Amino acid sequence: IDPVDDTIETFTVSGFLEGIYNWTVNVTDVSSLSFKAVQKIFYVDYTPPQINLTYPNNTQNFTTSTIEFNFTAIDNMDDNISCSLFVDSTLRKTVNATNASITNITLTDLEQAIHNWSVECTDEAGNMNNSETRNFTIDAGAPTITLVTPLQSYWNGDGNVLFTYTPNDISGVNNCSIILDGSLNTTNTTILNNQNNNFTVNNISEGNH
Repeated sequence: IDPVDDTIETFTVSGFLEGIYNWTVNVTDVSSLSFKAVQKIFYVDYTPPQINLTYPNNTQNFTTSTIEFNFTAIDNMDDNISCSLFVDSTLRKTVNATNASITNITLTDLEQAIHNWSVECTDEAGNMNNSETRNFTIDAGAPTITLVTPLQSYWNGDGNVLFTYTPNDISGVNNCSIILDGSLNTTNTTILNNQNNNFTVNNISEGNH
């Protein structure tokens, strides 16, 4: 080109394949004196990073509010990848992940609930990708139970009583047992969480129970 002195000039080159390139400019003045600038490097990258979630596993249960999340970002060229951890679709932390190495992010303030998590990574060329979404549960407390019927001071005339109760737990209930007068009577292993369940006990003796 025929440049104007002391002004910014541009070249536009298209059709680059992915790869690492170097460039420089050679300048020759009207006296045929020339100068070649120091080479610079640039990268052409069209491929977004891949993200492999390691931990927690999908549907994993915890009894603590402190969770360490592990993942690996893999890029075809970039060694430093910006990755963001999302919990329940909310950005919790952004870090620089080393290419093809496990990255750890620890959160310490997670509430007791069923959560989901995912990771979004962007390389230095602006190529962005999202991981799969996994679920996990924090269940730090024992189940609760509400006794529905019979009511306090209930009177029965035949010794056969239907006991109705409602158990509740964030991660589900494995079994429930009815205790009569301090002794185990029956155990139920088919439980409807947060719904009414029943025990039927027959031939209860006369008296206060």
